[in-house]
Amino acid sequence: MDDRGCFKTAYQDHGRDIDEHTLADLVRRKALTYRETIEKKMIVFPGVKELVPALSARFPLAIASGALRSEIELILQCIGLRKYFHAIVSAEDVHEGKPNPEIFIKALSSLSRQQDDSRPILPSECLVVEDSKEGILGAHGAGIKCLAVTNSYPAEELKEAEAVVRSL
Repeated sequence: MDDRGCFKTAYQDHGRDIDEHTLADLVRRKALTYRETIEKKMIVFPGVKELVPALSARFPLAIASGALRSEIELILQCIGLRKYFHAIVSAEDVHEGKPNPEIFIKALSSLSRQQDDSRPILPSECLVVEDSKEGILGAHGAGIKCLAVTNSYPAEELKEAEAVVRSL
């Protein structure tokens, strides 16, 4: 679920409506706070800095995230991994957040357009790495298998993935 979806859900859960102006302001304020936090203290999950370059040497990589593009780019630059990703699809690029599969379909399409041959990359040739149930459902909706990592949720909440691991 992207930022807009999170704020809408939080308001609905408390029986309140939210107008577009308030929603946009909350998303903007969250982005500013997030940027300040990331710049002060970056946490990289174990194994990521080693795994991403190794995978990129063999496979085209994409990020399909409900975060804002500026947030994604900031993190990738800070940890030195931007050059390994061939495509980034963010919350601004889709109409609905996860579990809607649109974000994964767009990432796959973007990777396919960048291939040297004219053959598209098939969903059956891909693997999504996710840390949320919504992401797992979105990957499956796009016809892509999913590896879940317990960074954000316990394994029992991620059991719909093909495999669940504690770290990369």
